[in-house]
Amino acid sequence: MSIALLLSALHEGNPILMPPPGKAVLDEGPPLHEVIAMLDFAARAEMAYEAPPLDPGAAIWAAQRIYSACQFMVYREIGEEEVRAELSQPCPSPPSPASCYSADLTLRYLPDIIALARGIAREDPLIEGLLELAQQWPLSSVGIASVGEVDIKPFISHPALRRLYADRIIARDDQSRVNNPAVIEAVREAVGAFPQLAPRLSDLWKEQPAPAAIGEHA
Repeated sequence: MSIALLLSALHEGNPILMPPPGKAVLDEGPPLHEVIAMLDFAARAEMAYEAPPLDPGAAIWAAQRIYSACQFMVYREIGEEEVRAELSQPCPSPPSPASCYSADLTLRYLPDIIALARGIAREDPLIEGLLELAQQWPLSSVGIASVGEVDIKPFISHPALRRLYADRIIARDDQSRVNNPAVIEAVREAVGAFPQLAPRLSDLWKEQPAPAAIGEHA
């Protein structure tokens, strides 16, 4: 299975058959770019506001990491050094709304992949590598336990990503992420006049004053 086919299968919820190590084609040209364009189109259609521009480099980088993670989960004989080296490859784009959005087109599957990996082994280089990705890309890792402190500054000021982040926190009831005035404000905005939609999250700020404007924390 190529990276393009993997992304299509993940998007459509179809079964995945991973090839052995060494069979991946890391830059598949038009097929991979076409699938990323399809994911971009689908993501934009679901956004509350206008999404950032697509960053192809960040999108392809993230797709490669997800492909490798799936391969490592199937082929457990792959060595620790190879796993760590592959998952720690840096994104070619600096943190920004565009890179966070573009990487999220595939990194949004991190919660499911980490859940599957934890079902195989609790202490594992693969899980460690995935948790590092989760910490570095907080927009994509809402709901994952034991991520630790995250930096939301690269995307929280962007209206579409701010709302997406808040919606994910509400949907996954991730109380660990409601620890920042900017996030509290974003979740409050998303909940609006219906705190019963997120009762446990709402309880976290009942005794707190309204946070300052988002620009003061970006």
